[in-house]
Amino acid sequence: MTPDLQFDPATHTYQWRGKVVPSVTQVLKDTGLIDDAWYTPESARRGQAVHVATELDDRGELDESTVHEKVMPYLLAWRKFRAETGFTPVLIEQWVYNQSAQYAGTVDRVGSLCGQEVILDIKTGTAQPWHAWQLAAYQYCFDGFRKYLRRCVYLKDDGTYKIELFKPENMAADYQIFQYARFTWQHQARRVV
Repeated sequence: MTPDLQFDPATHTYQWRGKVVPSVTQVLKDTGLIDDAWYTPESARRGQAVHVATELDDRGELDESTVHEKVMPYLLAWRKFRAETGFTPVLIEQWVYNQSAQYAGTVDRVGSLCGQEVILDIKTGTAQPWHAWQLAAYQYCFDGFRKYLRRCVYLKDDGTYKIELFKPENMAADYQIFQYARFTWQHQARRVV
């Protein structure tokens, strides 16, 4: 992490060198590309708890006795994914920033999957079109971004998982959709970036 990029978890805001910048999910949500009509406070809390549990587990810092019984199946699904695929994280919950487009975000994982470098997002819901755009935006925050493949791992409450593979040939188009959203977000009358 660079000291130029700061994140405030209480307000979920990023600052680059003291200036507030939009997050990837903020851009997608504010421009209507994320439909959160089906999200509930409970699902949001569950998703956050799953992210914390998988992060601590990957860092070797998890006290399993602190994991809520409703979160445990998702953690077991994550462990199953790692065991069956050999996924090895190199970066865990990494803040990223795209300096030319001026947006930030937190990448769930960057690592090695089946001998390929991947940017990976962990989800507890169902597959949505915006997941490809979100990961493309994260991908463009990295130097040498073309070497990474994009994957989502959908963890299920029955201890299973599903992997979504996003095609490399769609990367530029997926990023272009995000860029259109970012441009719209930036130029709305109430925005000052």
